Amino acid sequence: LQNQIYNITGIILGLKNKEDMEFLKELSNLSGMFVLKEVYDKMSENLNITLHTSHELANIVAQVGAFKDRTNELNSEIVDEIVYDLFVALQLSVSGLYRHSFISSRCALELGVASLKFKDNNFSYLLWKQKGKDIVWSELSKDEFCVLSSNYLELFLPKGNFTKVIEMAKISYRECSEYVHGKYSYLTNINDLKFSYDLNLSHNSIESCLNVVKLLNILVYIRFGNKSDKHHELFEKLKKEFEV
Repeated sequence: LQNQIYNITGIILGLKNKEDMEFLKELSNLSGMFVLKEVYDKMSENLNITLHTSHELANIVAQVGAFKDRTNELNSEIVDEIVYDLFVALQLSVSGLYRHSFISSRCALELGVASLKFKDNNFSYLLWKQKGKDIVWSELSKDEFCVLSSNYLELFLPKGNFTKVIEMAKISYRECSEYVHGKYSYLTNINDLKFSYDLNLSHNSIESCLNVVKLLNILVYIRFGNKSDKHHELFEKLKKEFEV
């Protein structure tokens, strides 16, 4: 059954490259998640929707692969957890569990931004790891010298424009939080959302996951610069997309 699920996932993602398939297998083993054939059947009823979704999912796989390869200077345990959260968000979305997909995407965003703070502030990392101090989003996004501030980002890219990066990070977090905080209209039992395919929620949850991993990658680009490797073009495109 596990092999069948893996093969179906590869087909849905439209992956043909052996390297991408191996990476997907690694993520599948890491997440331990499964997907529901019923949801795939409903997605496949409309070819245009399937092709659009496949493109977005394949993009997520590529972005996650780039993130994993470019974050060797960050804490490896944290990076593995971020990759796990991103792939779980993807798997939950294509399984019809949209609220939980948004929750997982938010976890990845929080931890991803925090990982940069921990890189430059070992004291904060030790408080989090050894004393159980919570990751507080406002400390990452609202303080004058927080990670999501021009004061911090321009230290590594002095002539960069960070307006769009900062704004998109806050928007993505806010959208995901609508589901995390359990507002009535977002509960899984409302509007027959449990284990069922919904076009809008499918698109929004996959797009949310994609936006999160793109945001993490552009932050990695700003913090560590670009490199002459197989991901060079991907990061250059992100630079243009976020108008850095």
